[in-house]
Amino acid sequence: MATQIATTEAAPERRGTAVELYAAQVMGDEERSAELFRALPAHIPAARFQRNLVNALMQNPDMLKYDPRFVYREVSKAAALGLLLDPQLGEAYIVPVWNSKSGRAEPQLRVGYRGIIKLGRQSGEISSIYAHEVHENDEIDCDLGVDKRLIHKPLLFGERGAVVGYYAVVKFKDGESDFDPMTLNQIHAIRDKSDGWKAFKAGKIKSTPWSTDEGEMAKKTVIKRLCKRVPQSPDLATALEGAELAVVAAP
Repeated sequence: MATQIATTEAAPERRGTAVELYAAQVMGDEERSAELFRALPAHIPAARFQRNLVNALMQNPDMLKYDPRFVYREVSKAAALGLLLDPQLGEAYIVPVWNSKSGRAEPQLRVGYRGIIKLGRQSGEISSIYAHEVHENDEIDCDLGVDKRLIHKPLLFGERGAVVGYYAVVKFKDGESDFDPMTLNQIHAIRDKSDGWKAFKAGKIKSTPWSTDEGEMAKKTVIKRLCKRVPQSPDLATALEGAELAVVAAP
């Protein structure tokens, strides 16, 4: 059961829903919110970021249990990376994570695979990056020789069968490209080493992204491995460092 962190700040005298009031506490006073907004890139207006924060809290009301200052710490990381928190966008999430050292659940930022793609494209050298699943009845041809080549022809109008693997592709602005294929067994081997999956299998937590969104997590895994070979901006490097799976605390 998640340990509630008591807030030390009094709720402001404002009208609105519980989520809106809590979001206002997260943003804090004018000085603190101004500091966060200064970190946002030019393409994300402050009002949009605030709306996305409210949407994220509505989707995950467990966050309201925690000290707003702890949530602000993670929100500021998302702002610095230029990632939006709306779960529908899949760029970044703030989730309750069990901290075995402190013996309590704490809010932490997790970058989604779409967030990694966004940061990769913002690096200045990448024109596109994406991942796809491969089904057993798809046609796929992979050449890892001097001229690397990957051809994937999905069976569009028939039964594609079970998923057998994934691949990620990156295209650079100079015209070069690279890709990385992974079998489902390789991806599951990485999944099985994660603390979150181990805790889920042991019954210590009720859910993990691998149990609810395996396809998204598999794409994140193969993109993350490919990104280790591409030129990285500081933001992308930060996102990859924080892309490990969370041990999500059970409510």
